[in-house]
Amino acid sequence: MTTKKSGLDMTNKLTIYKTIVRPIVTYTAPVWYGISDTQMTRLGGFQNEYFRLITGQNRYARIADMVAVTGLETVWEHVNRLSKRFYLTRLQQSLLTRNLLRDGPKAKHQPAYHRLEIYDMTKNN
Repeated sequence: MTTKKSGLDMTNKLTIYKTIVRPIVTYTAPVWYGISDTQMTRLGGFQNEYFRLITGQNRYARIADMVAVTGLETVWEHVNRLSKRFYLTRLQQSLLTRNLLRDGPKAKHQPAYHRLEIYDMTKNN
């Protein structure tokens, strides 16, 4: 569909990425938001490869330059935005889901969404 020699211009490749590829990659992002940094790096590598296909750059091109040219956010920024929106809108609906954000008396592990700033906001309540 999108290769370096596909004949599609950058606008069409961006449209394919935004409407087909990115939704598949970030499907249910709030659920798997707590994946390890290694796994998130792998997703970033996948996105970087796709940026190279879109822009036609070689493997030595800077990622920051390709992000600037495409005008897209990184996969981490996109997942963070989706997760933040989910937790801000959905978890405030009921008492049970609001309590998910609070630490228990003997919490040994941080919840998956501890990276979001809303976790810090609800922790103080």
